[in-house]
Order: sequence, then C-alpha cells, then structure tokens
Amino acid sequence: MMSEEPSRVILWTIPRGSSTAFSLSISRIPDVEMWMEPYGFAHIAELNAKVEEGVALPKEYDGNEKLYEKVAGHVSTAMGRRFFPETLSYSKIKKTLEGITAKHVFVKDMAYGMFGKDAIQYIPSGFRHSFLIRNPDLVFPGLHKMYYNHFKAINRLLPEEKDEASFDVRNHNELGSHANYFKTMRDLWSYIRKGIDPKAVILDSTDLLADPRRVLSRWCEAVGLPFDESMLSWNPDVKEMGSWNWGSDWAGQASFDIFHASVLRSTCFTPPKAPQTRNQLTDDVIELAEAAMPFYEEMYRHRIHVDEKHGPNEG
Repeated sequence: MMSEEPSRVILWTIPRGSSTAFSLSISRIPDVEMWMEPYGFAHIAELNAKVEEGVALPKEYDGNEKLYEKVAGHVSTAMGRRFFPETLSYSKIKKTLEGITAKHVFVKDMAYGMFGKDAIQYIPSGFRHSFLIRNPDLVFPGLHKMYYNHFKAINRLLPEEKDEASFDVRNHNELGSHANYFKTMRDLWSYIRKGIDPKAVILDSTDLLADPRRVLSRWCEAVGLPFDESMLSWNPDVKEMGSWNWGSDWAGQASFDIFHASVLRSTCFTPPKAPQTRNQLTDDVIELAEAAMPFYEEMYRHRIHVDEKHGPNEG
C-alpha cells in the first residue's frame, strides 16, 4: 500500500550483498530519488589519493578543487568510468543529500564509506537507517570473481595472477579494504543505533530472497517507505539505472556488465544460493569469510524477519 508520507532512507551494505537488485525494487516507488554509493566512492577517492598522490584527501571540496580533479582521474581509471570531482567530497555529499526535495529518497551506500571517526560526522541528518547483510560465505566468492574480471579488464592484475584461480583479492584494495567490510558495517550499525537511529533496521539478503513479498513489505513498514506489489518485479534497464545518481558519467562506461551482470539478467528476486564447500574456495576467500563471520553473526541476531506463527518480528 502506497503511503502519502515523505521518507528518507539510507541502506548501508557491503559489495555482493544483493543491494543492486534491492535498489531496482525500490526504484519502482513513484517519486523516489535514487542515490548510489556516494560515500563509498568518496572513500575510494581517499584511498586513491594516498596511493597515487601520496596525500590525504580533505573532506572539503572547496579550496581543494585541483587535487580533487587529479583524484577523480585516478578513481575513473580504477572504476572504469568517469567520475565528477565534486561528487567525491564528503562535505558536498552531506549537503546535497540533506537538501533533496523529492518526496522519497533512497540512498544505497557501502558501509566502508563511513570508515573512521572523521567520516561519521558527515552522516546526513533527517534519514532513517538500514543495513543489508549477507553471509560472508556467499559474499566473498562472488567478490573474488567480480574483482578478477574487473582488474583484468582494466589491466591491473599482478604478474603472478594468471587466471581466476591464482587471483588474490587481498592484493587489491584500490576499491576498499575487503578485510574490513563486515567490521566496518558492524561498527557503523553500533554507532548509528546508539546516537542517530535507535531503530536502525537490519535485513538479511537470504531472508529477502527466500520470501521477498513478506520480508520487503515488513522492511518498508519498518523504515517508512511505501510498499506495492510492483516492487517484486522489474525490467532491468541500463538507461534507467544510469539515470540514478552515481556521481559518474555512464556514457560508454565499460564496468557496468562486470559489477551488475547478474542484475541485468534478472526480472525479480531470485531464490537464495547455498554456500559453497570450503574445498571449492580459494585461500583468500576462506580467510576473508572466516574473519568476517563473527561481525555478520552479531548483526544477524538483530535482523528483522517474518515468523509464520507470530507475524513480523525482530531477532
């Protein structure tokens, strides 16, 4: 049922968390303005500033335009599409998000974008907060495959990385520190629920994919967004997704098929996968998943779920 009340929601997540399919679902809501990973890309800009320029990138854009222009070039190379310098500034992002006048605003962002005490002061006011989690045993195999294809496409594989089996995702932190994905998300959740949004909602990807109608409607109720049956299916359209706010130029960009190939082939939420056995996984995936599991399990215990006997519940 569609609500007449305006709403502002940020969904914090990790890579390979089913968040793009989730965003396609949310984009079915009339009068919703979509923002994709603004703080996540700002964090990637900071990483590239340190590696490529040897400097710490200030959070403020004004007065640092030339540096931001250089760093935007590095991020564009790392991501495979052209980024606009001003969209990579934490202060600009906060001000922009707080000034949006659309009836509904949905921001999907990477929790690693809020890494460190100097970043969290730029969390925008006026938003409800939610977290989309996924079992690390499902996240890291997909991440390994995605980043192998991506770094191969932009010619950044190391000499010893001859194929996907010999690729080690731990060697490539240009797009974020993979070892910190889940810890950063747990830390951000703890911070937000203590001082910003005590009712911050946690949603598990497997729950969503197993029962999308009931779980999505429960989530929408919890965060104040309207739910409608039309949110359960879509026609994935690169042009539509390119019209969302990504902070970059989508014309001719080459990385979309690598990062979002499965979503482009989907028309609805697909049934959840079972984790692979350990002997099917590479050493980097095993190490990253095992280190992440305690943080995932802590958040999992607090997720929203739908109990058949008692209705919607929180863990």
